[in-house]
Amino acid sequence: PVVQPPVVQPPNSSPILVQGLPQVLSFYVLCDTSTSMDGRGIDAVNRSIKELHSQLLDDPVISDKVRIAMLSFDTNARVELPLSRPSDIATMPTFSASGVTNYSRVINLVGDEITRDMATLSKTHRPLRPVVFIVTDGSPTDKQWLESLDKLLDTSNPYVPNVVVFPCGFDASELEKAFTNLTRGLAPRIWSIDPNRLLEDAIREAIGSVTKSIVQTATGTGDTLILGGN
Repeated sequence: PVVQPPVVQPPNSSPILVQGLPQVLSFYVLCDTSTSMDGRGIDAVNRSIKELHSQLLDDPVISDKVRIAMLSFDTNARVELPLSRPSDIATMPTFSASGVTNYSRVINLVGDEITRDMATLSKTHRPLRPVVFIVTDGSPTDKQWLESLDKLLDTSNPYVPNVVVFPCGFDASELEKAFTNLTRGLAPRIWSIDPNRLLEDAIREAIGSVTKSIVQTATGTGDTLILGGN
């Protein structure tokens, strides 16, 4: 079924606005690269993120207003592409699959990246609240992930991100239950994908929705994240 594009209202705290500086939207795409993604799953990720980059380059206004970073996570977490203007990216990274699905390491890493990136951007731009997209094919294997997520979503941080999770090929009801235990901010939104879809199809849908969300949010008039439907 066609999903209407909902909006995600930001928390009450707002970044300090500096008049005269251009706005910039930062998007962090976190891709699961655990062993279960090997084969068609990781191939779908690699193809889809190249298509994402191509679509962002099609509109020079979006390319100028948007910054994008790519992180991968399995047993460890890595910054595959630091936060960059799309037009400055020569090639998108190529992912490979191994290890287990450790959420906490990538959540901690993206939190550190956001803190550093917002401090740098605020010298020349007016950063809007960043967005974190998590594309994963499984629930976390580590026990500290919810504590890490609670810290990331702390609304005392003026740049607390909106977080959207795309569960590919699994039932995300356990994640939804866990999110009710968060205490510091808004729970992430879970983008519903049929858990019975082939993994590669679900991944293409997820990253396609990420692309539409970036484009629709960047062409909007406010600082509200718009989730692009199919």
